[in-house]
Amino acid sequence: MDAPPIEELIGKRTLIVGDVGAGKTRLTEEYVAALVGKGLSAVYVLDLAPAATLSDGTTLGQPVDVAGFSNVSCIRVSPIPPRLTTDVEEIRFKIAQDNARRIEEIGLRRLPVRGADAIVVNDASLFLQGDEPERLLKYLEGAKTVIVNAYLGQYFGTSPFSRRERERVLGLGELVDLVVQL
Repeated sequence: MDAPPIEELIGKRTLIVGDVGAGKTRLTEEYVAALVGKGLSAVYVLDLAPAATLSDGTTLGQPVDVAGFSNVSCIRVSPIPPRLTTDVEEIRFKIAQDNARRIEEIGLRRLPVRGADAIVVNDASLFLQGDEPERLLKYLEGAKTVIVNAYLGQYFGTSPFSRRERERVLGLGELVDLVVQL
């Protein structure tokens, strides 16, 4: 699917999904720039990208580059990537729950959603691994435009942890106005 123009996202809740390396963060950056270009003055980015490099050299968790935008505020949270930390599923689930609580405390509760022209969430997968999509959207209520990106792919396989993440990302897709599949 070609990415829709920013005009189709303004006033809506949009989810961008794709596999590792599909360009979710790059497209998100383009949308942030386009929001600014449209004159939106209250744009907030919640960046959850964990910044990690896999053994095959693949880089995960690219942060959104908001440098140069004086009207874009960014809250960065650095969650622990569960799949890269351990192979033990029970520990992955615990790390994911801890990440979700940390994201909630450091990021979601601090977002000035009321009156925000746009809220952008980079790598919402890290929240959804440990919590429900409805809870994420509850925190984003009140923003005029919401753009969220999340991992949805095959790269990490089909472990119980990956299946739960996939179910929650798909669940989020059912709750938003528009899904952009990369």
